[in-house]
Amino acid sequence: MVSCLKIVKLVGIGSLGLATSSFGLAAYNAVPDLISSTKLSILDSQELRKRFRCLLVQVRSILAVFGTAASVLFTMAYTRSPVTGKHPYLIYAALGAPLCAAYYCYGVLPLELQIFQSPQKRDLGPLPAKTSKTDDLTSPLDNSVYNDLGTESDAVREEPAEDEQFQELELKTETISKLQSLKLGYSYSSLISGAAFVLATIGYLGDPL
Repeated sequence: MVSCLKIVKLVGIGSLGLATSSFGLAAYNAVPDLISSTKLSILDSQELRKRFRCLLVQVRSILAVFGTAASVLFTMAYTRSPVTGKHPYLIYAALGAPLCAAYYCYGVLPLELQIFQSPQKRDLGPLPAKTSKTDDLTSPLDNSVYNDLGTESDAVREEPAEDEQFQELELKTETISKLQSLKLGYSYSSLISGAAFVLATIGYLGDPL
């Protein structure tokens, strides 16, 4: 019975470690790569969205599988242990994954949805109509004044290409800002899961059972 409880605790600790590593890799490896690719325009928007989708699937899958496993295993270890073996660290370790999942749902998931659902290009709307300015000219023959309608106003005319580049730059800046916030959210998730992992490891090393 004692050996079975040790195995259960070890598997629970390993599950917490994998969940912590997943958030850590996402925060300090995957998301910075996406930020760099967005800044340098190395990948097109479709490829960036594909990579971001893969990141979401990986993070959510690992949290769901290993977080649930860790919570169930530490709860089982606490309930199956004798009275002398019901240590508080088992409760803290069992609550680590649910707390991490709660923070993820309320602090990280909405940001992920905003990034994933953000438009690839902004709608520029209708282009402004071109206008022409009139210049008053004097005839050299009879000194009469007439209007020249052939001069186009450069002040009113806007270049669609420049406007589109500005809109794309603005969209890229917003995406980078959201990715940086997502990196911070993953870091906090890793800290929550990591705290439970450290408590579980220290408690296990000091547990005589």
